[in-house]
Amino acid sequence: MGNESNSWRWSATGQTSRTGYESWNRYYLDYWKGKETCATIGGRGQWNDDICGFSYSFLCFNVKTFGLNNSVSVTDQNKKNYIYINQAMSWSSAQQYCRTNYKDLAMIENQEENMEAQKAKPSSSTVWIGLYREPWTWSDGTLSSFRNWYPTGLNNVNESQHCVTENPQHQWADEFCDVPWVFFKKQNN
Repeated sequence: MGNESNSWRWSATGQTSRTGYESWNRYYLDYWKGKETCATIGGRGQWNDDICGFSYSFLCFNVKTFGLNNSVSVTDQNKKNYIYINQAMSWSSAQQYCRTNYKDLAMIENQEENMEAQKAKPSSSTVWIGLYREPWTWSDGTLSSFRNWYPTGLNNVNESQHCVTENPQHQWADEFCDVPWVFFKKQNN
């Protein structure tokens, strides 16, 4: 899951996995046309990347704390309780629903939790979990929600277009990073 800006992160923490556990279906982890930046869990407990705007049912989680402290945090002493929501929503709407009514979208950090999440949903269902990634960052590492993609400009040919160009109308397209282009340089005052 990595630690660079394009790494998969858990919605609940905004961080990459503490344990390094993952259950990706490698055949479907393809970042299709540069648009699959949210994750689902499928019928066999394997994760897939998917388009965040698609509508799926989803898994939320709460944390059962052990001990006297009533605070809700994700630690090794807490047990996650997965809740299946049988309502189709986009990933961000599902995230908002889970944060309002529970803790967040499902966070899965080991095989046992993956099996518990799998048991919480209908066996053949594909549902959202709390993994996401922000693939586009500025070269200085900063993030921005602003996008100005040309309507057909985001296609990730051969899953290898990881840089961005801008046309004269200021619309963006993904591009192979080894293609030479003129560029803007930020001026420091």
